[in-house]
Amino acid sequence: MLAPMVLVVGGLIGYPLVLSIWFGFTDKAIGEAGTWIGLGNYVDSWNDPIFRRTLWNTFNYTVTAVLAKLLIGVAM
Repeated sequence: MLAPMVLVVGGLIGYPLVLSIWFGFTDKAIGEAGTWIGLGNYVDSWNDPIFRRTLWNTFNYTVTAVLAKLLIGVAM
């Protein structure tokens, strides 16, 4: 009785996950077929200073938020 729901949820989560991973390795644009470029998107992103700054800001925000929540939770 659980199998149909597992298939539906798996399809709703699994299909977009696999598709986004596939798109990460292609140069796909809306309305175009796209070609395989491997790690090219990731190399381009890493070489972009705005991406690296955004990544650093996200890391700092995450660490700060987790530590603040931990300290508030322990204090309560």
